[in-house]
Amino acid sequence: MTCEQPRRAAIIGLGNIGFRFDLQSRRRGTWSHAAAYTRSPETELVGAVELDGNKADLFRKHYPAVPVYDDIGRLMTACRPEIVSICTPTESHYPLLKELLVYPLRGVFCEKPLAANAAEGLEMVRAAAAHGIVLAVNHTRRWDPGFLRVQELVRRGELGAIRAVHAVYPGQVFNIGTHLMDVVCMITGRAPVCVSGVALPGGGDDPHLSGWLRLDDGTVCTINALGRRELLVFELDFIGARGRVRISDNGESLEGAAFVHSDQYDGYEVLRRRELPAPPERDRLVEAVTDMAMVIGGRKDKVNCTGADGLVALRLAAALAASARRHGRPVAVEG
Repeated sequence: MTCEQPRRAAIIGLGNIGFRFDLQSRRRGTWSHAAAYTRSPETELVGAVELDGNKADLFRKHYPAVPVYDDIGRLMTACRPEIVSICTPTESHYPLLKELLVYPLRGVFCEKPLAANAAEGLEMVRAAAAHGIVLAVNHTRRWDPGFLRVQELVRRGELGAIRAVHAVYPGQVFNIGTHLMDVVCMITGRAPVCVSGVALPGGGDDPHLSGWLRLDDGTVCTINALGRRELLVFELDFIGARGRVRISDNGESLEGAAFVHSDQYDGYEVLRRRELPAPPERDRLVEAVTDMAMVIGGRKDKVNCTGADGLVALRLAAALAASARRHGRPVAVEG
């Protein structure tokens, strides 16, 4: 069931994730906030802010009915959006949220990572809560049917108590890495306690970090970066006392296995493959903005990825980076 009136939505920043990703013909599904708001029956795209004239002109060619402004105040006054997406560089997230707080806003959908540092991220979470604003972070796998299927398997205890997690990602710990950290916390349902990190060559301001993290139940997750962002590998392996689930093919495939009594070794159990039903096909970014609209409308308690969830992923990435600077010395995860 959809709401009677779609929620009015606007975008700040018309770069790749704000708009231009959907111009890449090889990408399947919805990859930009503009397309997500347009395709969701729960939302209506009513305006945008972009300072780059070339980007604004390109957007107007594809969305001629949606006005583009060079000032947030003009956008908020003229368009009165209930939801605003922040799709700008990370260092601008915190000041933009503070600027938005003076307007009668219901929700902010922020790109990841949440903020430039954990202190700003914490202030964003607190400020949004104080103003009654729903703050969501675009860790998109929180709306992906495959990842949600694994989360449900773990919650139901079908894998038993999780004993080990192994994860592989391309690199750039604050970009793709925060997605990885968020998935580990999402699926296990546990809080991170401490980490150890080591830096691979390259990465620049966003380092390629491998290492491990320990969760509050003692489970250890190993993390391996490939050291090159163009190598699209995003894989996780969850092994519990009763079985395992492996997420492969850049998150598109699920492989299951269950522990059974060995026919070769008395007293031992071995893993035997089992079929997992294919998850339903859904467009996760459309699901995300629909989720936001449902929460604002009071039909759902909270969004799948809250500001607090985004803050945990940011703190994990920061702790890994701090540990790598100390040559792998374990660092406690803040909060």
